[in-house]
Amino acid sequence: QQIGDEKPHVAPVLQRISQSAGALSESMQDIVWAMKNPAGQLDELAARMTDFGLRLLEARQVAFYTRIDIDSPGKQLRPDARRNIYLIFKEAVANAAKYAEASEVQLDLFLKKGLLMMTVSDNGKGMETAANLSGTKGNGLQNMRKRAEDIGAALEIRSAPCVGVRVSLQLSV
Repeated sequence: QQIGDEKPHVAPVLQRISQSAGALSESMQDIVWAMKNPAGQLDELAARMTDFGLRLLEARQVAFYTRIDIDSPGKQLRPDARRNIYLIFKEAVANAAKYAEASEVQLDLFLKKGLLMMTVSDNGKGMETAANLSGTKGNGLQNMRKRAEDIGAALEIRSAPCVGVRVSLQLSV
């Protein structure tokens, strides 16, 4: 901020450095979390998701709601499944925060009879083109699809203009 008055062209560069450092720090925290809890429980994952959603969305004045129903408290997830589910969730919430212009985002996380179902939905502007939904315009949706494929999960991304986006994942655990 002090440099901004004397050299205004430096401010955007410093802002990008700050954002990159924040993203790197968060990624490192995710790695440490995954390493410290190699056989993590689903309820711990749900708590981490809730914390991330609240932190990111409250900063943007977007309401974040959760509905979590786990019929097997203490259910263990494979480390690769837990990591990829969490990263799919983070990508869906980050996309909603950046692009959706939503006022609400909701996480539904259910485990019933060995089937894990996660849905992240928003009430934003939605995606207007097939190129957006196919993931050919950026890496986020492609990354989500690849992560789901890697763990044998079914992933569906649905949207329409003025309706919002719904990212749904199903995995047998």
